[in-house]
Amino acid sequence: MADGSTTIEVLARQCAAQMQLYRKQRDYDAVPCYELFRRACQEQQETAWHAIYVQYMDLVHYWLGKMVYEDEGLINQVFSRFWHAVSAERFANFPNLGSCLAFLKRCAQTTAIDAVRSREREQVYATARVGIASILRDAYSSDMGEVLDHIAAEALYVSAQAHLEGIQEKLVFCACFEWAMPPRQIAARWPEHFTDAHEVSRVKERILRRLRRDEQVRALAGFDIEDEYT
Repeated sequence: MADGSTTIEVLARQCAAQMQLYRKQRDYDAVPCYELFRRACQEQQETAWHAIYVQYMDLVHYWLGKMVYEDEGLINQVFSRFWHAVSAERFANFPNLGSCLAFLKRCAQTTAIDAVRSREREQVYATARVGIASILRDAYSSDMGEVLDHIAAEALYVSAQAHLEGIQEKLVFCACFEWAMPPRQIAARWPEHFTDAHEVSRVKERILRRLRRDEQVRALAGFDIEDEYT
């Protein structure tokens, strides 16, 4: 039975032993492990944080699944998310070890979901670099003549990206023009960012209006400044 005088080192050893019993489906005492969480959250003891990390990093690894093999830094993100969420005051909402581990698992699940979404967005942006000339050709609905060479295309992409505001515009710019996805499909693919196809269309028109007004984008795309009005 742990008390306030038990050292972190002793608690860590006791916790590890009790978790071994738990994994073997034998009777175990959760008190040492819960005391580590209490000292880490309520008393902000760094050594207690470290002991928790060592004890439960393999469990977090398991919860993250295949994601961790691609980015081991996700394990640190899970613990960081837990530590920032559970303040000394909020720890009162976690009356036992089970509630602590349930929240740690939720942190792992949320971290994995965020990582998947982030990689999907990165893939969209990377793919959009291919064929950037055709993107702007379609956007302006005008004949651009010869396709821009690779260097010019990269410069055009960077310039156009600088005019995008927020995740909605970035997704529409890449998915609509590069992948030729219709607004309805975009809204269905990213429902967390778009309520319906009409919202996608409004974002698309907003992007095009902004690009048409920019002289640098027009120059890189091969337009004379008066083209749109003649």
